[in-house]
Amino acid sequence: MKKIIIFAAILLFAAGCGRENANPISDRDISYRAASLTSTPPVEPKAAYSSKPPGAAPILPRAYNGAPPQIPHSIAGMPEITPGNNVCFNCHNRKSAKLFGATPIPESHYTDNRTGEKLPVLYKGRFNCVMCHVVQSDAKPLVGNSFSR
Repeated sequence: MKKIIIFAAILLFAAGCGRENANPISDRDISYRAASLTSTPPVEPKAAYSSKPPGAAPILPRAYNGAPPQIPHSIAGMPEITPGNNVCFNCHNRKSAKLFGATPIPESHYTDNRTGEKLPVLYKGRFNCVMCHVVQSDAKPLVGNSFSR
């Protein structure tokens, strides 16, 4: 009797596995982009980035009040930014900015974020400029922006 029950269970399981769903969910219905999961979306055109040297490009307005300013010059060919080597600091530090006509690094970057203490040197968590600042480009927004503060 036990063998018959096991055989019947295996038979029912096999019959259920072979049956197609009468109403399958299409891959278009489960996609966030409202397209087939197997389709390739069109590639957006590449943006043209500023190729002008420092001091030669106009500065674009910020995206919103408090937004990090964009980098108005090319950074191609500049060395990688590391805690021990930051070429941005050469022109944008407090002492050199006026001499080079560059935007000085703000006070917030000389403040320890944990304690609020003002520091005589750049705060170690702010050494990587391109984490927040990006090179200006002619890229059009991919989606509308209604952000306001």
